[in-house]
Amino acid sequence: MKQIKSNMKINFNVTQEEAKLLVTSLQYAISQTSKVNVKKKLTKIINEINQDFWLDSSIFNFVHNLLDPYTNSSIHKNSHLVNQLSLDVQWINQFLHVGCNKIVIHLLKLSHSNKKPTLIFANSAKKCTKVQDIVDLIKNTYENAK
Repeated sequence: MKQIKSNMKINFNVTQEEAKLLVTSLQYAISQTSKVNVKKKLTKIINEINQDFWLDSSIFNFVHNLLDPYTNSSIHKNSHLVNQLSLDVQWINQFLHVGCNKIVIHLLKLSHSNKKPTLIFANSAKKCTKVQDIVDLIKNTYENAK
């Protein structure tokens, strides 16, 4: 019987600590096998995980740079935009989406993608209450455009 090859997308949420453990485990598995095709497939999985690390940290850094001129507080992923960072609600409602769109476009250029993203509108951006919400909004928009 012939096997049918098909692509499968596996998606689940893990902490960065759990992802590091998974990468370490996959690297150990690579070191224990002599099968070249298994090594290639496991290396591909590790590269995908590392790209997610890069994407999350890059987006956070871009968001940090976007918000930094408008606050005197330290910016963390769990920082509340209004209560902790003292960002102006009017700025969030009118201009946050513009900065988010610039970040998405920049990420697409970095990944050499020719696709045009669906734009983040003010209504979506103003729902963000924490820095992590902005990171998630940008990441989802970017991934949908890839």
